[in-house]
Amino acid sequence: MGEHEFLAETWAKIDVTVEKPRLKYSIAVCIVAALGGLCFGYDLGVLASVLIMPQFTSTLSLSTIDKTNIVGLFLVGCTIGSLLQGVFSDRFGRKW
Repeated sequence: MGEHEFLAETWAKIDVTVEKPRLKYSIAVCIVAALGGLCFGYDLGVLASVLIMPQFTSTLSLSTIDKTNIVGLFLVGCTIGSLLQGVFSDRFGRKW
């Protein structure tokens, strides 16, 4: 028996069907993850448009470095939040 025949028999024995509840759960997880990325991009877009608004710039008179720091701190906060999310999920998840 050659290698190709062995692999064909092995793959024929494996059941690759996905149960319906798992499929629905997987689709739901993918949708939530995609919406998370969409919300992150939307937040960045809103932040960028606020930083160039005449009312915002005239009221606070921020320099370019200040505006860069605001955007950078937003991204640092997102990074810290995503790193701590697993800890909070493990500690408080599925308790209620």
